[in-house]
Amino acid sequence: MPENVRNNPQAQDPGGHDPGGHDPGGKVRLRLAGDVVSAVAFSACRRWRWWLERRWDGRPIGSPGVMAAIGLNPSTADEAADDPTVAGIMWRARHLWGAGGCVMLNAFAYRATDKARLLAVEDPVGEGNDAAIRHHAARAELVLAAWGRPPGALAGRGAAVAAILAALGARAKCLGVNADGSPRHPLYIRRDAPLRDWPVA
Repeated sequence: MPENVRNNPQAQDPGGHDPGGHDPGGKVRLRLAGDVVSAVAFSACRRWRWWLERRWDGRPIGSPGVMAAIGLNPSTADEAADDPTVAGIMWRARHLWGAGGCVMLNAFAYRATDKARLLAVEDPVGEGNDAAIRHHAARAELVLAAWGRPPGALAGRGAAVAAILAALGARAKCLGVNADGSPRHPLYIRRDAPLRDWPVA
């Protein structure tokens, strides 16, 4: 897959602009804990983010013991800082679910805080995205479906991601479901909400 992998062995100052020049629209960048190490894979232009792994168990990036969370699309989180969605998922992974690390994936790899911007992009999924989902979901001990409702004409993407997981034999969890059966987005759910099976039987 086309990617530009960046490693951050220690937490850095989260201030400043994206070095690739792409503005995903969000301004909130949250500092990482001092014991967290990170790696991230972007497209060369940094408009698409394929995966983002954070670890706090002292093991190298790529080691076993991680969970994977599949959100809607990336925002401002990168090798140096979290955005609110990623921060909430990482907190749950560490403090509630006992994971040694977490890989953040997305149904759409295009980086934008406003999901409506996905409708204006020729390829919001990104050419490396399905391969990233397959690879990291296959190695994860827990897969969290967390993409919410894709906008408008992109609504069918959830079923496509579900098919990828089914082909892997991955049994996903979620934090609740929307009326249309899509997994709820974790940003709008209390942090101690219990995991449940997804799809819901």
